[in-house]
Amino acid sequence: MRVWKIADEDCPICTSMVEFDAGVIQTLGFELIQVRFDEVLDWPRLAGYVKTHLLNDDGTVDIPIYAVEIDQRFTGAVSGENTKGELKRKLLQVSR
Repeated sequence: MRVWKIADEDCPICTSMVEFDAGVIQTLGFELIQVRFDEVLDWPRLAGYVKTHLLNDDGTVDIPIYAVEIDQRFTGAVSGENTKGELKRKLLQVSR
């Protein structure tokens, strides 16, 4: 089980969530893989999932993105600003 985190160093929300996100992910027993936003296209399956499931109507995405992968299949994602508790709850929801 993996969580693919897509973030950007210039994103203030990403910066604030870095204080707790890795701990939450590790507590849940997931492996954390971090991908810079500008490198997402280097990961075709991940880029395809983002494009298909997380693209807003205006062509943007909300970051950070935490895409959950189980058995080489993306089961869901959490995006945008979340508290520690919200992130944990939402990751549990999309990992079922």
